[in-house]
Amino acid sequence: MITLNRSDSRSLQDQLVDQIRFLVASGRYRIGEWLPSTRSLAERLSISFHTVRKAYSQLASEGMLEAVPGNGYRVLEHRADTRGDRLERGAEVVQT
Repeated sequence: MITLNRSDSRSLQDQLVDQIRFLVASGRYRIGEWLPSTRSLAERLSISFHTVRKAYSQLASEGMLEAVPGNGYRVLEHRADTRGDRLERGAEVVQT
């Protein structure tokens, strides 16, 4: 179950991304399983479907989800980042 805290200093999108990551990691959403549509999840959470779409897109760019035009988003097999991946991402942040 996804719940968002509107008084949290983090954006609703960031909260949603974190919760979906947790649901995938904990097995609530399994590899190959379709996530709720952006509109249905937005309606359920009383937020803009654009916020859900942006969260799903972020997770897709990270390789956790796959966007299938006309069908939605489904969970991909996702490996944990290696130490090298984390260091490389940190170096990019420092450089920018």
